[in-house]
Amino acid sequence: MFFQLIPLALLPLAVSASPTPSKHNLYCYAQGKDLFEFHINDTVTKDVCKSLNSGKYHNMNNEKYCSVADYDVKWFKERCQSHPTDVKTTKWIAGTDLKIEMDPKEPYELYCFNYYTTFGNLPDAGAKELDDDATKKACSALKSGKYQSDPKKKSCRMDKKDIDQFKEQCSQYQPSDRPPYGDWSAGTSLNVVLNLKKNA
Repeated sequence: MFFQLIPLALLPLAVSASPTPSKHNLYCYAQGKDLFEFHINDTVTKDVCKSLNSGKYHNMNNEKYCSVADYDVKWFKERCQSHPTDVKTTKWIAGTDLKIEMDPKEPYELYCFNYYTTFGNLPDAGAKELDDDATKKACSALKSGKYQSDPKKKSCRMDKKDIDQFKEQCSQYQPSDRPPYGDWSAGTSLNVVLNLKKNA
């Protein structure tokens, strides 16, 4: 009888030792017609989330996201990116955040991006955008700066030696037509990234 009780006594330990599935907070981004125009589409994110076995949609204040297990990440990505495009959306991209990239190469063309925070001072995964006014003003402060006014590519072209000064001008930008909010950062592009941090 004693030996029969040993496996039963160890059973709770075996159960508690089972690994807890990792969770990832994902969004479905819509890419617009303009350069570096991205925004989170809450409706599509929610619909894709509800179609997954492990999907749980969270809607708290300004934090709206889909939490999924490891095995559903590829399905979230596939269903998000196969969503039909429309007049305003050229592409759908699954991701966890927007990342300002800095990889200057000839010809050296940079941009100023605005990165702001939302309710409760929490970073918003979609709160980064290209700021043409900031780019133009920072560019005008450079000796070699030439503002490119092409509607599809409004950038600042400069000599390599002026890159650091452009970065400084971006970070110090203050809008004249509205109160400043968030921060400004220089970069060469803005991209949707899929950074799978594990959340219990």
